[in-house]
Amino acid sequence: MQYTPTKKERRALRRAAKAEARAQQTNTGHWRRGFNWLLGVVIAGLAIWGLVVLVQSTQRPAEIISDKLAIAADDWHKGPAEAKATLVEYGDFQCPACAAYHDLVDQLILELGDQMRFVYRHFPLTSIHANAQGAALASEAAGAQGKFWEMYDLLYTKQGEWSDLADPMPKFKEFATALELDLTKFEADAKASASTDKVARQVVSANQLRVDSTPTFYLNGARVSPRNYEEFKGLITAVIDEAPAE
Repeated sequence: MQYTPTKKERRALRRAAKAEARAQQTNTGHWRRGFNWLLGVVIAGLAIWGLVVLVQSTQRPAEIISDKLAIAADDWHKGPAEAKATLVEYGDFQCPACAAYHDLVDQLILELGDQMRFVYRHFPLTSIHANAQGAALASEAAGAQGKFWEMYDLLYTKQGEWSDLADPMPKFKEFATALELDLTKFEADAKASASTDKVARQVVSANQLRVDSTPTFYLNGARVSPRNYEEFKGLITAVIDEAPAE
């Protein structure tokens, strides 16, 4: 015979069911609140971490990448290796700003003498300067005959004479003649793999350093952007003054 609960028992069962439902709802609410709290903590943590990374990247005074800036045996340089300040420039011979800074660098070398070493590296911006690569190769060809710095000066000081030419090589040969170079060797060296490979290696190093404009300067491994001669000299003399005494 099947048992039939009394009215009182049925009311008690309904109250128990409602209580269990409320308890489940309460537990579900607690779980949701706990999950939302945990999710909020995770999101806040990620936001703080992202902010820290952003601040570190924007407030970093200068990026120092010593292995990319280590002076190579075939780098063109002026000044002693033991100089307290080493200035590395990535330049483009067809760049007007580089031509302007050329005068500033020359004045710094003149004034600071053996306290500074200057290193020049190629970064021809071939997408906007059609003759920059040829000029870099011409300087290397002159360097093969011991006249890199002389050609470096001519390319910058006479930039207006060759910059817009459809074929700048005749003008480069004029410069080579003025420097009393062997023209046959000069033309051959301008096309030689030794020259093209060197320029390509220096472009790679510039890209690894995220150089995106010329001139770009590194002072003792730190990227600097001086706006004028006094600021430039001040940066270098500060490095010299802060160097440990020998």
